[in-house]
Amino acid sequence: MLSDQIGVGRPAVREALAALQREGLVERLAGGRPRVASWTAEPDAQATSVRRARSVVAAIIPQPPSYTIAHAIQGGLSRALTRTHARMGLLVYDTYLAGGEQASHGVHPETEALQRAEAEGVAGIVVWGCGAQGSEEALLRLQRSGVSVVFVDHRPGSLAFDFVGVENRSGVRDAVAHLVGLGHRRIGYLSHPERQSTIVEREEGYREALHRHGLYLDPALLFRGGSSFEVRAAEALAQFMALPSPPTAVIAFNDLHAFDLIRSAGERGLRVPIDLSVVGFDDAEQFSPQPSVLTTVRQPFREIGYRAGDLLLRRLGSGAPISEPRLHILLAPTLTVRTTTAKPPNR
Repeated sequence: MLSDQIGVGRPAVREALAALQREGLVERLAGGRPRVASWTAEPDAQATSVRRARSVVAAIIPQPPSYTIAHAIQGGLSRALTRTHARMGLLVYDTYLAGGEQASHGVHPETEALQRAEAEGVAGIVVWGCGAQGSEEALLRLQRSGVSVVFVDHRPGSLAFDFVGVENRSGVRDAVAHLVGLGHRRIGYLSHPERQSTIVEREEGYREALHRHGLYLDPALLFRGGSSFEVRAAEALAQFMALPSPPTAVIAFNDLHAFDLIRSAGERGLRVPIDLSVVGFDDAEQFSPQPSVLTTVRQPFREIGYRAGDLLLRRLGSGAPISEPRLHILLAPTLTVRTTTAKPPNR
């Protein structure tokens, strides 16, 4: 055995062979042992480029300027890549489009990033997908060519890819339980019209929690709204407060919407949490140097990035066929109670 000959354990040998395989120096055929890859005394430029590309991973993540979540995921991914003995490079593609900004040449940045990553010949991709038109075709093409892909945050719909995220339903159920424990019985929910997995699962958690606590699900307390954060929050509050029995608390499907709710409440003369309790989801404030105020459901974003990178490296090192079953890793979110929730007002 090679491990006996060089005096090291089998795990170290497997890790070294995986690193050589990523460098293109060792190849593994289906059902066979690793062997030295075919090469010539003077490799041409194309072969050198391919070998170099096998040591590169791409991160395709939208990165709004004021949203530090993407940077945390990217940081966790970088930490995972630096733990390997192989020198893994990281290409980062920002797919964020500001409000009103148009995609260049009619191609969404996500689709363009996937096409560029494919052209670069990357070994693997971590993607925070938004389901842009054309992305599915590019993803399937990458998968057929043997490129490992791991999704974060959103599940990849019906596509068979690895995924790392959180238990969205349990996070919202914990938020509802917290509000019920304070005495709230009329709890609104501010959602989003898109049907991405995170949005759907958090809505389901809201419905499940109301049922669990014996509370009536009033359809008027579930608001999906349009595409503008500010307009959505203002419209949601207008709908909620016009009800014969308005909510005493509102859960927003993410922190941005929660802060918009708080601003809109102030414009209506409502005091948070005296008149209205507000809960978010994400805990973007965990990265802020300022004192945090929002009661929210915290996602472990650095851990999500790290686990996605670790899973990607394991896929690259295993040499497993693309038909192997995909893994979905769900981490536990944590309710973080701060100053935007309190007992309901006496009405």
